[in-house]
Amino acid sequence: MGKLSLLLVIGFSLLYMTMGSKSNRLSTQTIENMADYNAKTTAHSIAVSGVNMACNEIFRNNAWNAGFSDMQFNDGEFDVTVQVIDPFKNVRKLTSVGTFGGITKTVEVTFQPSRFSKYAYYSVSESGIHWHDGDTVWGPWHSQDYITVSQSPVFFGKVTTKKGIKYNLPPFTPKFLGGFEQGVDVQMPATSVTDLSTMASTGGKKFTGKDTLYLTFAGDSIKFRSRINKPDSTFLLSTFAPNGVIYAHNAILRLKGVIKGQYTVGSNKRIYIDNDIVYNSDPTVNPNSTDLFGIVTEMDVLVSDKPANHNGINLHASIFCRTQGFGAENPSTRPNSGQLRLLGGVQQYYRKLVSDPWPAHGFSKAYRYDERLMIASPPGYPGTGQLEIVSWFE
Repeated sequence: MGKLSLLLVIGFSLLYMTMGSKSNRLSTQTIENMADYNAKTTAHSIAVSGVNMACNEIFRNNAWNAGFSDMQFNDGEFDVTVQVIDPFKNVRKLTSVGTFGGITKTVEVTFQPSRFSKYAYYSVSESGIHWHDGDTVWGPWHSQDYITVSQSPVFFGKVTTKKGIKYNLPPFTPKFLGGFEQGVDVQMPATSVTDLSTMASTGGKKFTGKDTLYLTFAGDSIKFRSRINKPDSTFLLSTFAPNGVIYAHNAILRLKGVIKGQYTVGSNKRIYIDNDIVYNSDPTVNPNSTDLFGIVTEMDVLVSDKPANHNGINLHASIFCRTQGFGAENPSTRPNSGQLRLLGGVQQYYRKLVSDPWPAHGFSKAYRYDERLMIASPPGYPGTGQLEIVSWFE
């Protein structure tokens, strides 16, 4: 009996010693895991802090690419580098490496220039325009002026203004479903159109010495002539304007046709839309369509007063007018011209009329924002002068 008791004591002692040893190892491992987790979390936070500090520098100066080296932060350090990964499009990648307790974490952020094409609507001057009950706007909206609202217009995208809101007719209940912010300054750069001219000279197509140019897009090809009674010259677009930019210096442009691919047409003079301009692959039917079209002018873009446009018109494009606006030719004398169906967006100095008054003259409006323009833009389309984040990888 005594021997049995002794064996039991020895057995339990060995068992407790084993369990104690394992418990100590588990405790040690738990502490090590917690220390490792803390180091990884802190290293990640330091890397994110490096990104935030670099983003602030880029916000203040878009050309900043100095980065940070061995920057001490929160008992650790970070290194930030800025790499231009596409010089033509000015796409940049910012890489921040945070280090703490021998652990490193990396955060990568990609920037690209912000383009005016992202706006469903943009204006420098609202010229007393009222947004009123029944108005519905899709996509981002911005004005350098006040936005004047009456009753309950609905804005599905974010609305920003430089000056704020003026209220006209009660009840004052505008619906900003995407949010509202004032004090936002987004100026039209004075070089918007000349920058496009430069791009056309280096990899695109630039016309000079013409008074008027008639351009007809025909899928993979383009037809053009400089006189109304001359025959068209036809070229394959991929060789005619490899970078997708076509510009006419000191020439009025007259446009129509079917767009296949991604192109921007510009002039420092007036541009007329003489008939439908539509995508070969309609993105409202095929969400994977990559067709994009931009129209850029120093002056205005007008839907011409021609019989072809007297029974409605389809226009697939983002339209930029630096000193004037988008409207209809002869809005107060042309006949009732049906519906102006726009898929895209308009950025202009001020809004022009498409009817005066409806329904006696001009168009009714059916504007639809092309949501692809939130992440893509026609080639060479004017930029806001700012960079925006397009990806964030941790």
